[in-house]
Amino acid sequence: MNRIIAAVLLIIAVPQVYADQPEGECHIHKSHAFHFRDYKVKDILEISVGPGPCPTALMTLNIRSAEGEVFYTYVSRFADHVTPDPYDPNFDKFVEPFFTTFLAELQKNANSMPKYHRQDEKLGLIKLYVSEKHYNTLKVRPLPVFFQPISHDSWLYLVYDAQSRKGKKVISGKYH
Repeated sequence: MNRIIAAVLLIIAVPQVYADQPEGECHIHKSHAFHFRDYKVKDILEISVGPGPCPTALMTLNIRSAEGEVFYTYVSRFADHVTPDPYDPNFDKFVEPFFTTFLAELQKNANSMPKYHRQDEKLGLIKLYVSEKHYNTLKVRPLPVFFQPISHDSWLYLVYDAQSRKGKKVISGKYH
């Protein structure tokens, strides 16, 4: 009998728990021309979100040439990039500012990448994907880099690797 009462209470309570979730569907597609391989030719960043409710929809990023060659693909839950609380009743208010900021900040120069300190890596604040020597060489070259927030509290810098014809992770970290 106690199990039946508990089950009934759970069934009644579940709709209350999820009642505040945003009901809106995410069907977002944006594209943006920017320099990824070099400063001579612009490549295209395509961002799509959905289908499904924004808090659970997937975001897909593709960086490709105008001819369609894909250099980088990233897929993750969209909400993780927008706010710490995907079930915030005001979630929809964060969507457009996210895209405005993301598109404004994605194009960087290699010298804008942060200074590398081994201590920061030991503390888990950053992660270097290339050797320290290679990183320091990249920082002084006039290269375009792609800056990507990979969650609401972390970021990634990516460069084009001509040998593999793909995007290559260089450094990632957490916002302080």
